Amino acid sequence: MLAELRRLIELAWARLAALLQSAPPGSLQLTGVLGLATLVAAYYQLRGRSGGGGGSGSSSGGGGGSSSSSAPPPLAAGGRGAPSASASAAPPPQRQHPQQHAPAGKRPPSAGPAAAGAPHAAAADTPLAAAVRAQLSGMRRVTVSAPGVLLEQWDAAELADCASARADAVAALREIAAAAEVFLLAHVPDDVGAAVVAGALEAAGAVGAGPGQVAPQRLLLCGTADGKVSLVRQLEPDLHIDASPRTVGDLSRFVPQLLLVCRPGEAPPAAAAAANVESAASLAGFFGVPAAAAAAAAAAAAAGAS
Repeated sequence: MLAELRRLIELAWARLAALLQSAPPGSLQLTGVLGLATLVAAYYQLRGRSGGGGGSGSSSGGGGGSSSSSAPPPLAAGGRGAPSASASAAPPPQRQHPQQHAPAGKRPPSAGPAAAGAPHAAAADTPLAAAVRAQLSGMRRVTVSAPGVLLEQWDAAELADCASARADAVAALREIAAAAEVFLLAHVPDDVGAAVVAGALEAAGAVGAGPGQVAPQRLLLCGTADGKVSLVRQLEPDLHIDASPRTVGDLSRFVPQLLLVCRPGEAPPAAAAAANVESAASLAGFFGVPAAAAAAAAAAAAAGAS
């Protein structure tokens, strides 16, 4: 087929050359148009012959054939080349995190701060803790004199040799320390008494670096009662707790609220008559919790810590 086409084109060019040689001057443009038309007519005549004589409907050359047979069929997904329309329309599979496949109605456990602090919040919701939070609402700083309040000994002279802590008072103190800033004070006779008081409070769990404990640097010891009054005035607490009627009387003009812990069997002194002074038989009793219940709470907390 290519040989026949080449022969026809060569014949057409030979005829065109003969016409150009014999054409008169000025007729070059018309002759060129006629020659081009002759070439086009010869091409279409040749194409019609090849299309009519071919029985297969396809051609290996540049000739005829149906347009449907010349287009390549679409490839299925996975073949070499462009994917079919159905394969390209489907989105690629996405990897999902295993937590997204949790059963309906169940959420995967969270390791966030809220989940980690939930057991602590449940453990702190005790009657004593609730009473302390309610009583100290809005208070930011509390000072506590240890003798007679946290310790069984009441006077500085009694602290020269030994000191023993009251379990119910220590339990209440730990709840106070969880709700406000706490400073401990003690009037001691000498350095030996200071060591005795510090050792007893640390052994009872009132002083330490753990949660609910008072930091050791917040245990302030002084050698005179007036020195204790001066320390309290400098700290400017919202509440001061003491077992000395004299100290409570001296501070009644400077501290918004005071608590006087009375000796067993003694009536509240005149100092407790001030409007900003309250009296109680014990620190736990001030919060409305019996001493036995507070002691049991302290024992349970000590057992859990151990």
